[in-house]
Amino acid sequence: MPAYDIRDVIAQAKHNEEETGLLYERLHWKVNHIQRTVPVVAAQATAHLIDFVHAYIEHVPSMIDALGDAAEASACLRQVAPLINLVEDIFIYGSNRSHEERDLEELLSQAYLAHRLVEEINEHFRKDQGLHLARIDMTSADLIAAHLIGDLIAPALDELAKETALSLFHEQGLKMHQIDQHWQRNWSHFASLHELTPPGLSAAH
Repeated sequence: MPAYDIRDVIAQAKHNEEETGLLYERLHWKVNHIQRTVPVVAAQATAHLIDFVHAYIEHVPSMIDALGDAAEASACLRQVAPLINLVEDIFIYGSNRSHEERDLEELLSQAYLAHRLVEEINEHFRKDQGLHLARIDMTSADLIAAHLIGDLIAPALDELAKETALSLFHEQGLKMHQIDQHWQRNWSHFASLHELTPPGLSAAH
């Protein structure tokens, strides 16, 4: 399932960053503080953090592709579609700015919300059915992203992800009555195909 609109938003934000360097400048001024919690080589530290931000944000459309492709192959797209649509909406409609005005800092927060939402959905599936919908280990990447976003915003996004996942799972009927081996096999295939573990840094706990 393509996510071209999201990729267009990301491409525009990356272009804006190339033109303005706003996120690079902000991370450069914060890098000494960030290094206390996110181990990163001092030389070119800001550039490494920018690379991480790119990978973390670009992971979202790859995750959507993998979810959609695995759902189609398992004949359960109807059950998984609400999650896919919501993750897409976070990027497409989760801003008061036009697509031309979006920046990487905003998209980093939206990517964090999207990743945390999938994590919370996985937790609901685990408790309800004993299996994950889509096993994705984003723990280290999410910790790094949370440090970059900041202590004022990241906890609010965590709470929003929890509330949204609860609503999506219980009130909107995001339930697959049986997550069978067919789904698990297809998910493993498409997750690997889309390289769902992004390159990044090691987060300090």
